[in-house]
Amino acid sequence: MTELEETLNKNIELINKHRSYYSGSEQAVRTGLIEPVLNCLGWKMSDPDYVRMNERNKDGNIPDYTLFKSNKKKLVVEAKNLSIELMDPSVFEQVVKYTYNEGIRFGVLTNGIRWLLFSTFQPNPEDRIVWHIDFENENLESSSRILSSISFDNTDRLETLIQKSEVLEKSWNNMISSGNSIPEIIAQKLFASIKAQHPNLLLTNEELVSFVKGKLENYSVDFIEEEEEKEVPKQKIQNKEEGLTVIQNYIDSGNKPREKISVAFPGGKRIFFWTVKETFVKTLEHIGFEDVQKLGIYFAGINLVSDKFANLGTRQSLEGNKYIYVGISTRDKYNTLNEINQRLRLNLDIQIGINVR
Repeated sequence: MTELEETLNKNIELINKHRSYYSGSEQAVRTGLIEPVLNCLGWKMSDPDYVRMNERNKDGNIPDYTLFKSNKKKLVVEAKNLSIELMDPSVFEQVVKYTYNEGIRFGVLTNGIRWLLFSTFQPNPEDRIVWHIDFENENLESSSRILSSISFDNTDRLETLIQKSEVLEKSWNNMISSGNSIPEIIAQKLFASIKAQHPNLLLTNEELVSFVKGKLENYSVDFIEEEEEKEVPKQKIQNKEEGLTVIQNYIDSGNKPREKISVAFPGGKRIFFWTVKETFVKTLEHIGFEDVQKLGIYFAGINLVSDKFANLGTRQSLEGNKYIYVGISTRDKYNTLNEINQRLRLNLDIQIGINVR
C-alpha cells in the first residue's frame, strides 16, 4: 500500500469514528483529512512556497488553500465539512470564481471524503468537472491514482494526464461494453492462437469462454454480470409460495442464483423486479431523477443521472430525458441506493439477497 493509500485509509477510519465531528467542523476536515492528503501529494503544508492558507487574492476573496509551484499559482483547493453538498451550484460557483478571476486553470473542491477537480475555463458548466472521486466508496488504489494527478510533481502536466485518461476511458468503453465482454475478447484471441497451432481441434465458444473465466478468477478479476441476460421465466404467479417455486425451478435448471434488491418506501410502496437494473432505475425514478442528479454521485467521471449521453455503450440507460448510469455491480447499486437514502433522509428499507421479495 502506498503512502497516499495509507493516508486515505486512515481518513476512512477517522470518518467512521468521528463522522458527526467532521460534519459540523470545516476546520476539523481541513486539518484532519485534507492537509495530510496534500502533504502526501507533495504540497508541503508548512512551506509558503508550496501552500498558502487563507490568503486574500486580488479580488478580496479568500480561498482555503492556494497551491504554488515555481512562484506560480497552480491550484486552488476549497474545503467544506461533510454536511455540505459539493455539487450545490452556490458551493461550486464559489470556488470557480476563485480560480477564474486569478486565471488558474484548475481547482479542487473537497470535503475530505469526496474530491472534485474542475477545469475553470470550460465554457459549458456541465463540462467543467474533470473527475470526481469518493474514496470512502471506491477502490483506494484507483482513488489514489486519480488523486495523484494533482500532486506537486504532476501539476505541470495535468492537462496531458487528463487527456490521456479521457482517451483511455473512451477507448476502453468503446472496446468493452460490459464486464461480460472481457472473457469473450480474450476467448477470441485464445481461439486464434489455438487454431494456428491445432487447426483440427474443435472447441466451442462456450468451452473457450468458460475456460477463460476460470483462469481469470485466479487473478481476482471481478466482472459485472448483466442481470438482463438471464431472467426468471415470465410466468403468472398466483402467490408467494408459487413464486418461490418458480425461482427454485429456475435455479435447479442450472442457472446461477443472483442477488436481488427490494426497496420499500414509507407509506407501503415497494419496488422489486426480477432484474436489479430495473429495480435500481425505477427506485431512482420514484425518488426523483432531478433530486438524485443534484447529489453529484459519479462513476467513471459520469454523474449517476445525466442530461446527456456519455458514449459509454450499455453503461447508461435512457429513461425519459435522463441517462442513468447502470454499469455497476449489484452490490454497488445497493450501496448507491443506501447513500441516496442517507443523504436525502428518505427512510427507505433496502434489502439485498437471493430470496428478497
